[in-house]
Amino acid sequence: MTRQDTSENRRRFFRIDDAVRLSYRALDADELADRVARLAEGLGGSFALMASLSAVTHRMSVSLRRIEQHNGDVAAYLRGLVEKIEAVARALLLQDPELPAMSEGPVNLSAGGLVFPSQRAFTPCDLLEMRMVLYPQMVGVLTVARVVHCDPREPTADGCAWLVAVEYVHIRESDRDLLCSHIIARETELLRKQLGMYYAALDLC
Repeated sequence: MTRQDTSENRRRFFRIDDAVRLSYRALDADELADRVARLAEGLGGSFALMASLSAVTHRMSVSLRRIEQHNGDVAAYLRGLVEKIEAVARALLLQDPELPAMSEGPVNLSAGGLVFPSQRAFTPCDLLEMRMVLYPQMVGVLTVARVVHCDPREPTADGCAWLVAVEYVHIRESDRDLLCSHIIARETELLRKQLGMYYAALDLC
């Protein structure tokens, strides 16, 4: 296994418990080619706009740091423009007609797949079109995923009696990178909170 393969496996299997807004639906065979083509071409509409902008911002970051070294005012102005554009993208996402139908709840998230509670059962190898919104950035990620397994569980108050595990089979690489960054940020936030609680407990001793 090469170093690149090892890095990819670590990225795909590092998982966190998180909360996202999520919707999903089974894809028919005749829908798959069209959905994959639209995904590859970035035709996710307002839902995927924030993710596309985040990818562009990430690519600009090195150039922006260089500009900042030579002209702080220009760099500050460019950062302000980025913030304005992202604010517009968030506003468009909030107006997406599919957003109200998306449920918010706990998931187990990685850059390679997702485990989530469901009100209905799926069969292994079923293909799902999945939309999720990551907090707090309000970034929409659109993927096509394959069901790995679907296990019964104790029903929750909202009627979710199944736990479904999927792997992404069609996802833009920029969206996978975005998921990686989100997972790292959430894990860092959790560790920071745990350290804060630890030091607070020491102060009480």
